[in-house]
Amino acid sequence: TGDNSLGEALHRWAGARSISWGAPIRPIVFHVPSAEELDFAKSLCLECIETVKTKAEGGDEDIYLALCMIKSVVRGVACLYTDERQGADAAPMVSTLPNDLGPKLLAEFSQLLLTLCPRLGCPGHPFEATAIEANGRPKLLIKALQLVVGIVHGERRPVIPDLFQIRGFESGTVRQQVSSEAFTQKVHFMSAWRDLSRVWYNLEVLSLMNRRLSRRPAGFKYEGVRRRLAELLFGYVLNANSMVSGTATAALSDFLKVHYGAKTALLNDSMLPLQEKTIAGAAGIDAEHIHLAQAALEGFARTTARLFWDAWRKDMPVALSLISIAIRTVHAFSEEGKSVHVKPASITMQFELMSKFISARSAASPGDAAETCRVAGTLLAMLKKPGLHWRTKVCILAAVGPALRILHTTAAATELDAEVLKTWLGELLGSLTSADAQPQVATIAVAELTTAMRSALRRPGLPLDKVLHELLPREKGILAQVAKTMSGLHQGFMGADNGATAQADPVQIVVRACTGVVGVSHLSWSPCPSGQSWMVHSTFFQTYIAFCTKRGDSHLVEELKALLTSLQAQPKSEAEDHVVFLEAFGGALRAARRWPEPRQNELWAALAPIAAEELKLSEEVNIRNWQFLVYYVIVGVSRRLRPRAEAPAEDVAIRRLAAFLANARGDVTASPVLPAAVVGEDGEASSHAQTTRLRLLQVLLATLQRMRAAVSDDTRSVILQGLVPALKEGISHPYKQVHEESAKAMVLSLCVGLECEVLSDLRAWIAQGASTLGVAIRDAPKESSTSTACEGLVYVLLHGLLGRRMRGLALQSLHFLLAAAAADDHELRALAGLALGCLGQSPQRGLGTLPLSVKLVAGCQTALEGEDSGSAQRVRRLEAAAALVGSSALRHDFIFRLSDGGKATKLCHDTLLAMLGDKRVEVRIASQAALAPLLGLETTATCKKMAKAFAAAGGSDEAADRAVHGLSAMLRVAGSLGVPDWLGEVIEALSKVGRRPESKKEVEKTVQAFMKQQQQSRDVWKRCQKRLTEEQMDLLKARQGTMSYYS
Repeated sequence: TGDNSLGEALHRWAGARSISWGAPIRPIVFHVPSAEELDFAKSLCLECIETVKTKAEGGDEDIYLALCMIKSVVRGVACLYTDERQGADAAPMVSTLPNDLGPKLLAEFSQLLLTLCPRLGCPGHPFEATAIEANGRPKLLIKALQLVVGIVHGERRPVIPDLFQIRGFESGTVRQQVSSEAFTQKVHFMSAWRDLSRVWYNLEVLSLMNRRLSRRPAGFKYEGVRRRLAELLFGYVLNANSMVSGTATAALSDFLKVHYGAKTALLNDSMLPLQEKTIAGAAGIDAEHIHLAQAALEGFARTTARLFWDAWRKDMPVALSLISIAIRTVHAFSEEGKSVHVKPASITMQFELMSKFISARSAASPGDAAETCRVAGTLLAMLKKPGLHWRTKVCILAAVGPALRILHTTAAATELDAEVLKTWLGELLGSLTSADAQPQVATIAVAELTTAMRSALRRPGLPLDKVLHELLPREKGILAQVAKTMSGLHQGFMGADNGATAQADPVQIVVRACTGVVGVSHLSWSPCPSGQSWMVHSTFFQTYIAFCTKRGDSHLVEELKALLTSLQAQPKSEAEDHVVFLEAFGGALRAARRWPEPRQNELWAALAPIAAEELKLSEEVNIRNWQFLVYYVIVGVSRRLRPRAEAPAEDVAIRRLAAFLANARGDVTASPVLPAAVVGEDGEASSHAQTTRLRLLQVLLATLQRMRAAVSDDTRSVILQGLVPALKEGISHPYKQVHEESAKAMVLSLCVGLECEVLSDLRAWIAQGASTLGVAIRDAPKESSTSTACEGLVYVLLHGLLGRRMRGLALQSLHFLLAAAAADDHELRALAGLALGCLGQSPQRGLGTLPLSVKLVAGCQTALEGEDSGSAQRVRRLEAAAALVGSSALRHDFIFRLSDGGKATKLCHDTLLAMLGDKRVEVRIASQAALAPLLGLETTATCKKMAKAFAAAGGSDEAADRAVHGLSAMLRVAGSLGVPDWLGEVIEALSKVGRRPESKKEVEKTVQAFMKQQQQSRDVWKRCQKRLTEEQMDLLKARQGTMSYYS
């Protein structure tokens, strides 16, 4: 185009930019074709059409050439908008040229493909004789099917290169990658715009994406040649060749972007009849043609999942009809007595397809309720057929449940057929109370019945509520049979193997989609899906008891008592029964949390003695199960989006639960007072019971942190008043497990978030105890009561800091932690060291920078009153204090430097520098390790100044030690900073101070460590040699000394 000059070509390549800097921007000029050029192009196109027709009648090479020519013609005249519309309606969106060839291209090429594709591969069902005997050419057929979409697609792409023609745009992050030149410059080689500038190209791609969002194709009717092309594509979705089937499915997906309303017609007129042939031919399939059945099953699942995945949210009767076809397919190929079976992967794909619909929880347009009930009734009628496989029953129950539940939440709830509901709920009850029900069927029955009862409680008076009132027995409950079934569901996770085998079945995909996923943080350790089963089972008991209570059943408490008594009497080897005991007990307490106080007293009087005996006999491994019970009773699974105006108080239920956990007795008048652990002949048994109580109370205290209107502050205060006295004694208990669990419970008490006198006194008691024990621990023996009390208090501070709490209280107890870190008991020292490490890394926002630094350096006193200056305790205390100052100064370095003119930073540095001259080498090394990271934050000028100051230190031993260890710290941090500019000055100063005989060994040790670090990598060592002068390298090697075997 243009004048065919080099300047014109450069201008087109540069786009809207200028070729040289400073020159004005010139717009791009495109060639406008004349009438003669358009006539020539039209004649050339018509000639190409005739050539394509001739080539399509030849062999494979001619057919391939014809398909390539069709693709070239469609691509070359894409701006002409191949459309069958005429006149003003045929005005294209992407060009100002008249649309003369559009109708002819569509008619000629469509008719050619309609004739050619059956020759390349017979469309239709794989079971048909013509499809079985046909010798297809799949590669040519795939290319032809792809051209069908190219012709039909209403929005023509090559205005600029299509995003899918650009390498690198295959993923879903197109909007992120479109702005990167590294991706946009990889344009397809056939693109006509490959020589445009990348900047212009990026803008055009963004513009095209915006146009695709705002301007959708419209005006195309699903009739005539377009309908025949769609039916042609659908004829290959079940093809025995997986590549042909996949291509046809992808082509249909693109086709439906234009004809979105054709989904229902394609489903009813094409997909369902094809699958009916698959179901009908299942009985006569033999081993020779089993691969055709597998291809039909996989093609149906693949196409349905891609094209009709949103049918559930649009029209429930259609979706339920579709899923009924999938269920009948599973039944046809898995019914009892079949001699030939398809591979499991084909059946698994049907389960995956059903799970997409079953996992839906709501519908944008539920559709006709009467039609939905009719289809559901047809599915439920299949349950009466002889020889029905249990997997088919699983799929039926899993499909019908969501459909009826969704309708119950809409205005169509009153139109639900009572007979269909009765049949559905009757099957669920029968599966749950039957002794020979499959685990998967029972799992679905538990979840569906729970949801149905909860829905009936929320919307009473509707058909679902009436049917449940009729089906659930009044005089004799079903809890005993349900508990027996639930016990079997836990097998495989509590000891037996058949449950684990059942969970491996592919139909478990459908079960998980139906029951949902319930996350239980306290049960993340347990093997799946037992944690979810515990939550679902507890919810069932809770909902069943709430439903029977609302109905007015009088036998409920007696039935619960009998159930728990029978479960508690089972031997310990029957672990499943004891888990069901906790599920039933937890569900009952959760359901009764808002009962009147007399009824709650009646319930606790009946159940508490049994539960206390069960808790007493529980082993260590079962404590987590009881923790789940406490969590569920208080938190549950229900969440209200809008709180009630007058929420019923749960204070009575919470106090009863706390009293039971603290005393484990059946006394309904007991108050939540935790008794102290006894030390005596039965001390070990008493400590185990106390530890169990403390672990359960920890869950109680953790759940009470969630502020709810249903639990008052007075109840929280009463519970804390009953627990705190025993916790104070517990942290000094001689048994380590007791005082550690008491410390955890005390921390959780402080974290309840309640401003009351109990917690204020507790904080004051901890501070007073830290002050007293900080002095007493210095002279206390290793295993004394003082040491034990110190260990318990350290546990309190440690767990508080690990929970990012109690930072101020821990800082207030700093001298106590330092004294504990210097004690003779090595376990106490380790715990105190860990607590100091947490304290050093914790932000202190309640203090100013200067007061905080003063508190930190206060622990670095060289000598305390009554402390031996040469004792090991002093050394350990100063080591811990130096580490604390270093870590905390590093943690707060930014605010230390910005506030008060950097006085806090200077105070910490000066304190550590002063400790470098201590007479004990352990203190000097600890101070050096703490100072090194802080020196790495200083500027180059400051480091050079410090190196000169160390080199010019006086001749006293203390000054010499300070200089040696200070320079060693600088050399140590320089190795981690990549040879900074001040390293040379440090080496020169270190060589100077290392001349003293007393310092020679320490200098050699430091230099050897530095050399070893630098010489680990050749590149690092070369960089080090490059940045140092020859004189500095000689000084470094001279002070290296003789390497030992352990260096």
